[in-house]
Amino acid sequence: MIRFNYGRAWSVGLLFLAMLSGAHAAEPPTPATSAALAVVAFPPDALGGAGLVAILPYNKAVTIAGLQKLSARELFSGAFAAFVWATEDGGTMLLNDNPFDQLAQVLAGTATLTGADGTVRQFAVGETYVVPKGYSGTWTLTPGYRHIILVETRQLQAGIGQFE
Repeated sequence: MIRFNYGRAWSVGLLFLAMLSGAHAAEPPTPATSAALAVVAFPPDALGGAGLVAILPYNKAVTIAGLQKLSARELFSGAFAAFVWATEDGGTMLLNDNPFDQLAQVLAGTATLTGADGTVRQFAVGETYVVPKGYSGTWTLTPGYRHIILVETRQLQAGIGQFE
């Protein structure tokens, strides 16, 4: 099992995962090189949880309960990053001025987001949601929760310090 400090920097963790998969981040292609690029298909086994790499938990300032058994697998890295993220034990994290926009589609389990204003939103398998940059509240995940997530790479690199 490969373990690294997930909270230290997603960009480092994603780079490590990219090195494992042979992928790399790049600037958007110029028209002259775009013909050489290929469409990236997300492997069904990855969406099902295969090949996830164990990662260390978030820092204690972000983790309210649980979230000690986390894993991820990068699927794409470019202008945005796409990866599968999972928690075996579930739990709750605090989002305080979320540092990046993130789009998630639930693959397993349930996510409950409670905004600072008390608004509660729950998302189950097959549902897609966005946690916008600046959002504050809690994010509660059931044991076995897994989602595919898309994050703009520069926002991710600039904002990941909140989770260190």
